[in-house]
Amino acid sequence: MIKFLQKTSWVLMIILLALTPLHGLLSTFLLYKLELVNYAGVSLLIAAWKELLVGLLAVIAVVSCLVKRREMTGVQWFIIGFVAVGLIVSLTNWQQVSLTQFIWGARTEWSFLVLLFALVFLMREWTKQQVATLVKVAIGTGVVVLVWGLLVQLVGSEFLVNLGYRNDWSTFYLDQAPAFCQKEGGVDFCRMQSTFVGPNRYAAYLLVMLPLFWFGIKRTWQKYLLVLLGVISLGLTLSSTAWMALGLMVVVYLAWFYRRLWLKYWKVIGGVGVVVVLVGGVLAIIFGNRVLDASGSEHFVRTLAAWHTFVENPLGFGVGTAGPASYKVGDGFIPENWYLQVAVNTGIFGLVMFMAIWVEVFRKIHADCKRKVSKWQLIAGLALIGVLAQNFFLHTWEEPGVYVVLLFLVGVGSKE
Repeated sequence: MIKFLQKTSWVLMIILLALTPLHGLLSTFLLYKLELVNYAGVSLLIAAWKELLVGLLAVIAVVSCLVKRREMTGVQWFIIGFVAVGLIVSLTNWQQVSLTQFIWGARTEWSFLVLLFALVFLMREWTKQQVATLVKVAIGTGVVVLVWGLLVQLVGSEFLVNLGYRNDWSTFYLDQAPAFCQKEGGVDFCRMQSTFVGPNRYAAYLLVMLPLFWFGIKRTWQKYLLVLLGVISLGLTLSSTAWMALGLMVVVYLAWFYRRLWLKYWKVIGGVGVVVVLVGGVLAIIFGNRVLDASGSEHFVRTLAAWHTFVENPLGFGVGTAGPASYKVGDGFIPENWYLQVAVNTGIFGLVMFMAIWVEVFRKIHADCKRKVSKWQLIAGLALIGVLAQNFFLHTWEEPGVYVVLLFLVGVGSKE
């Protein structure tokens, strides 16, 4: 039975790694080109297959854990605590939180944590050969997504209309096909989105794949080619938040790589660092003002509104009140910041639990590695830093194409 569950979970993970980054393109084609959206059961399955597989992985993980009598880790306890806080806050505010809102909220805000919960168990069960196969699948899919994005950009994004995308740009309508193009304020240029339904989601995916391409591929020419194409693609997404996140990843990597110099010349490096921070701060303020001017400061207004909402009730309003799930039950309240979204929905206690999860994940990834860090620990740590940083400005955790690959890499890094 255990061997069957182990093999089944491995196959399910292959499916998730291979198809979730392609889901935006494939689901748009199936639902709106082939018009399967008219069949309720089929369209629901196409929309929710990812969460169903994640749920199956969680069940398999729990059963395997009980049979083998394994103890839960700190990460898993914090995940349980976060979900428990969400349930309590939602039940406390049940007069304002409908069942529909709770279901959509749980799907959006808990799915990636359920996968993380499962992978903590399952990474111990999969063999090295099985994990190596999963890595190849992740890289292979990444190459397909990268090449597709560049080809569409060369041909012209209008081509996507033939695959079911809506002949419109920079708009979002609930339960309709995504627009074939998104444009930055006033610039007549279609931002690259590849197989995803938006350029920011694709940018987040690239933040995960770039460390994997750089450290996970052995052949030098393949590594340099894919990283070069990845950086070019990231630039073409025009995602300023992803650019800043990539900059942070590079700084963190350089700080780690030259850690011995820090210890030897810490006074000189510290002085230079202060100057760099001051100059960088000034440039960030100038750049930030230009971004706000270009976007009509709507992003800043939404973030500020979320902060005031949190201050109004620091104990939370219930799962699904803010964030992408809120679009399903009303006009939509998007804080443009996942952490503020967590604070609005689950309050200060939920936010503490949520942050504790990632602190424990980093502790697990880099446990007992003071002398040597493996490439998988570097890949997992850098990719996670990038996505966590981007979520200060967006809501990237809603995208399975990003979190499936990222959390798998976190699992590999933790196993190391």
